[in-house]
Parts: sequence; C-alpha cells; structure tokens
Amino acid sequence: MTKSSQEVEKIEQLLADPWAVDIEKLWQQAAHNPDPDKDLRKHITSTSTP
Repeated sequence: MTKSSQEVEKIEQLLADPWAVDIEKLWQQAAHNPDPDKDLRKHITSTSTP
C-alpha cells in the first residue's frame, strides 16, 4: 500500500515540526468519542468468548 504525496508531505511536516499538530482538532475528536477503544473491546470480548 503506497501513500499519496499529500500523506507523505503531511508526515514529513509533522516529523520536521511535531509541535505543529492541531491540538484543537484532537480535543474535538476526543470530545466526540470519549472512549475510542470501546468498540474494539466489545469486538474482542464477543469473539473471544467460547
């Protein structure tokens, strides 16, 4: 799987300046999804029970 040039450019920018991450965007995502692992945990428990 290859990354688009935009993805590569974004990764290079973040590596060059890690403090440029949009913290506000991350906070908004966290506010809308307070427990991102909930669905994953549900899936794992439902598939691991005998």
